[in-house]
Amino acid sequence: MRLLLLALAFLAGPVAAQTIRATTEEGRPVLLRRDGTWVYEGNEAAGTSETRERRVVERPEEATQLVRGDRRLYGVWHTDEWRQEAEVDNEDADFGLEHESEALYALAISERTPFPLEVMRDIALRNAEDAASDVHLVFEEPRTVNGADVLYIEFEGMLEGAVSITFQVTFYSDDRGTVQFMTWTATQLLDEVGPAIEALHRGIVVFED
Repeated sequence: MRLLLLALAFLAGPVAAQTIRATTEEGRPVLLRRDGTWVYEGNEAAGTSETRERRVVERPEEATQLVRGDRRLYGVWHTDEWRQEAEVDNEDADFGLEHESEALYALAISERTPFPLEVMRDIALRNAEDAASDVHLVFEEPRTVNGADVLYIEFEGMLEGAVSITFQVTFYSDDRGTVQFMTWTATQLLDEVGPAIEALHRGIVVFED
């Protein structure tokens, strides 16, 4: 439980509360980030994971239980290794999950505003830097998960200068809204719970209207 409470300080809230759309004098749309930087909207992907090969994955056959997000935009298929938490200490969350190991957690957040996936990634990393030290991106990969194009990242950071936590986040966005689905565990436990992490992220599904 302490790992859960510590790690919640990392997690991003709604992206719309942290990024502002604006227009230059020339009429070009830009995205203003909370750290004072900006980027032309539509140029976020330059030099990012969009240049990498996209991996196609599907939900595992054993993932037979479905939990839906509040907006009915998406859901996550999971195995009976996971249980849905009755209460989540994050007011922005649609739902939370806890693994049977009691060392691995998941949280889903959605909102109505669509955002480029790379902007969502940048905000997540900046939020982490506000709460922890030595935050660094470990892995980034564009994926197609059950037919939906997403961005998957992994990053690490030190909580309270002593506990190394590794996060895995899948981002999705379309004109109906935005989804952030994240898992986290102590870095030293990755070998033990890694397969459960990958299986859960492969269970994300986006529903058609």
